[in-house]
Amino acid sequence: PVVPRPAPGPGTDGLLMFAGRLSKEQGVDLLLKAVANIPWAQLEIAGDGPLRASLEGLARSLGIENRVRFHGWLSLDKIGNLHRRAAAVCVPSLWPEPFGYVAAEAMAAARPVVAADGGAFRELLGEGRGWLCPPSVDEWATCLTQALEDPGERCRRAERALQFVCSELDPVNVAHRYLGIYESSTD
Repeated sequence: PVVPRPAPGPGTDGLLMFAGRLSKEQGVDLLLKAVANIPWAQLEIAGDGPLRASLEGLARSLGIENRVRFHGWLSLDKIGNLHRRAAAVCVPSLWPEPFGYVAAEAMAAARPVVAADGGAFRELLGEGRGWLCPPSVDEWATCLTQALEDPGERCRRAERALQFVCSELDPVNVAHRYLGIYESSTD
């Protein structure tokens, strides 16, 4: 069946989301500290893991527990609903992600992404397809504020990201590129 192309939308102003395992390498502590510097921002976290209790404690100690919601594990449908509501999807990974599945999934859903400046995110979000952010609380607060304050820019970046996904990550297009490589190697 043909899946309708999602429309990039600005999302709910001030609402950020994170989806993933709550572990050290995911950088959720950095994200919480950045959100603490944006008094009107809210964050919804989908996922679970060994750091959930300490991250909930960090939110309390930062005084942002009323602006942060820990959902725990969510189904794909509920993640999709959260994508649609969020102004931006956050991927603060502290390690060099080799692919960046969460970012690519958000891009395919036409959602704007703010991600760590490293690993695969440079290729996925470069050329204005998202925001790339160095691993510092102040830098993250600045990037998130920029993303949250400009709905038009969120839509433009989400549209560029969706175009990239459709041209570069579509399975049929990838298969054709592989066939071209195999065919050229037999010449």
